[in-house]
Amino acid sequence: MKKSRFTEEQIIGMLKEHEAGKKMADIAREYGVSEASLYTWKGKYGGMEVSDAQHLRSLEDENRRLKQLVADLSLDREALKAIVPKKRMELAGIRADASFAMEQFGMSERRACKLVGVNRSSYRYEPRPDHNAALREELVQLARQKPRYGYRRLHALVGRRGHGASAQRVYRVYRQEGLAVRRLKRKRMARPAASTPLLIRSNQEWALDFACDALATGRAIRVLAVVDAFTRECLALETDTSLSSQRVTRALERVVEQRGTPAALRCDNGPELTSRHFLSWCEEQRIQLIHIQPGKPMQNGHVESFNGRLRDECLNANWFRSLADAREKVSRWRQEYNGERPHSSLGYRTPNEFADALRSSGLSG
Repeated sequence: MKKSRFTEEQIIGMLKEHEAGKKMADIAREYGVSEASLYTWKGKYGGMEVSDAQHLRSLEDENRRLKQLVADLSLDREALKAIVPKKRMELAGIRADASFAMEQFGMSERRACKLVGVNRSSYRYEPRPDHNAALREELVQLARQKPRYGYRRLHALVGRRGHGASAQRVYRVYRQEGLAVRRLKRKRMARPAASTPLLIRSNQEWALDFACDALATGRAIRVLAVVDAFTRECLALETDTSLSSQRVTRALERVVEQRGTPAALRCDNGPELTSRHFLSWCEEQRIQLIHIQPGKPMQNGHVESFNGRLRDECLNANWFRSLADAREKVSRWRQEYNGERPHSSLGYRTPNEFADALRSSGLSG
């Protein structure tokens, strides 16, 4: 419909002049319109005020907008009926649905993308060519042949085959293809820091640890060291090819029969010292068990220092022909350590002399 060059306000003004007594022919001649147009306007706007015409125009605009909305919704529903049964969830399928709606229903790109729920930039995206295709294929092939090689070794092999790729580029492709070598992280026990009480008497705390060596035949041996942390006496050196938790408790029971029960035992987190048998034995004997934190041996510094002297003065200084020979030499060194060797932290007295002085002063446990 051709739009009139006169507004509703102007048309109503012409009709008001006619109502005031002016002839239609004069009005038509004055405004340059035909009398037929004036009579048509009279049928539409006759008896109306300017405000009524404005309200009518707003109603017509609203009606036109609603019709367009209904038409758009109907078109969208028809397009969705044709698209939804396909159930494409990938981006490629969604882009194909948008193209289908544009071709079959004449939709604009904006409207089709909104209908299928995809961004217009995603619809327009064109994938870049893979410049690493040859490198990727070569890298995957080498990784299958050498599954334990890391990306640096694979980079060296790829370079020998004529690929001038940098290590960073090889690493990027290496990670994209999921070729990284799996390295299992060692699980460590989490413990709070071990307490360090002030030592004032013997049998207040014993320290335990193991030392390892080998016989002349090459067979491994282990030595369990039990040290009084205050008097620095070596209470036991149990030597054997293997020392289970039951063997450890038997050795401790022999020392307990001679010296009495200690208040606490300080040790590391080895399997012999964290077993159920060892824990229950300490519970039965009412002995406090102090486990140091993993990876911090100096929390058990007294026995670590003792093990250094044991290795330097006994294990490294002797040749053990058999297990019996090792037990005899280790036992002889223990007697020398307790009764003859001056200890710097005890004022260069032997541990036995220091223990005797404590007993004479009444401070012994």
